Amino acid sequence: MEDLMTGNPLGVNHVLGLNETGGPLEPWLVRGAIGKIERHLGRLAGRAAALEFGSGSGSYWLCQRCQSVVSVEHNRQWADRVTELLAGVRLAERHRMVVAALGPEYERAVAQIEPESLDLVLVDGRRRVRCVKSSAGLVRAGGLLVLDNSERHYYGAAHELLAGWPAESFRNSLWQTTVWRRPG
Repeated sequence: MEDLMTGNPLGVNHVLGLNETGGPLEPWLVRGAIGKIERHLGRLAGRAAALEFGSGSGSYWLCQRCQSVVSVEHNRQWADRVTELLAGVRLAERHRMVVAALGPEYERAVAQIEPESLDLVLVDGRRRVRCVKSSAGLVRAGGLLVLDNSERHYYGAAHELLAGWPAESFRNSLWQTTVWRRPG
């Protein structure tokens, strides 16, 4: 992540959705989870509404596939950069950035979103367990809630919070991403 934050040109490519060879970049999630999310969004044919905690290359990827994306970010400078880059590739009209300081206001930044109005929530920022708790009620029936790095023991409470939701975990050699589907 440091390359993205420091202005490294590779970081710019990542935010623009390009990898170092100019090919499309996927979100920084375990590949199997990306496929599951892609299929879910594909069934919604561009009409999906998404929320992400944390922003960057995933913001670009989501804006290409969703009608609307809200990103919650704690770093104002980074948020401005992502917003500017999305505007530069004509995706700004689909995106709304919410900057919230770390602390309770971070996970409460989504309080104005209607309950059960989102097709996807992606938790890949800070205060992840609290973000899962504050956003689970925003996911509509059949929608997905995704927690990256879900193998970390201190995210165990997130698994407990969503115990009644069907889940699938995807692993690579380093990380795990868990995708829950809201029942109903």
